[in-house]
Amino acid sequence: MDNSKDDSKTVVIAEGDSPHWSIVEAIEGLGGMDRFIDKDDVVFIKTTLNLPNGFPTNCNFEVLNTLIRSCLEMGAKKVLVGSYPYKGITIKTLSDLLGLKDFLERLGAELAYLDNSDYFGKGKIEDDLLKKLKTNSLSTVNVNEKEFLVPKVILNADKFIILNQVKVHPLFKFTSAILNAYSMIPNNYQNINPKKEDEYISNDEYKKDLISNILDVFTIRPPDLIFNDLYYILEGAG
Repeated sequence: MDNSKDDSKTVVIAEGDSPHWSIVEAIEGLGGMDRFIDKDDVVFIKTTLNLPNGFPTNCNFEVLNTLIRSCLEMGAKKVLVGSYPYKGITIKTLSDLLGLKDFLERLGAELAYLDNSDYFGKGKIEDDLLKKLKTNSLSTVNVNEKEFLVPKVILNADKFIILNQVKVHPLFKFTSAILNAYSMIPNNYQNINPKKEDEYISNDEYKKDLISNILDVFTIRPPDLIFNDLYYILEGAG
C-alpha cells in the first residue's frame, strides 16, 4: 500500500468480527486515513462491477460504506466509485439491478458511469454526440508502444484507491489488485488479439501478453492505497 504523503510503503493484515471492523482495523493499522486523504481531495475508488453470479462477486457494500465515510470524514470534496464491468454489461444496467446509484448517493458519493451508459436511456444518441462523449471522458495513454484509453476522471483524481474483492480466478488462481486495476480501461482495450490461435493458446502466449498488458495498465495510474478484501473468501465462500 502506497502512502501518498511520503515514499514509504506499509502493508497491514487486519481481521475483525465483521467486514466493517476489519477495514476499520486496517485503516487504524495504516496510521489513519488522514495519512492518505487531504481536505478537498477528489477520490476515485476503483472497485469491481459485475453481475452477482457468485459469492463473493463484487466488493462488500459494508466495506465500501466504511471506506467512503472515512474519506469524507477527512474532508474529501468528492468520492467517485466505478469500474468497467464485463463485456456486454453496462454500468447503468448493474446500477439499476443492484441499486448502486442510490446506495452511493445516500453515502455522499457518486457512481462514475465510465461507459457513459447513463446517457443511453435518454433516447437515440447521434454519432457526433457519441464521439464527443468519448473525447470528453477518455484520454489516450501510450505505454511500451501500446495505446490505451483511460477515463479522465481516474487520471485527474487527487487520490486513487483500489478496493479489491479477492476471489478465485480461472487463469490467475485469484483476483489481485493489479488485475482489478485492469478494468479501469474499456473492454475493447482489455482484449488480446491472437496471432495464430492454436499455437497462441498452446504456447501460453495469450497469458504472457495479457500479463504484459495488465502490468502496463497498472503503471498508468498507480494507486495511492489498496485494500484486498479476503473476509469471505477465507471462509471458503470463494
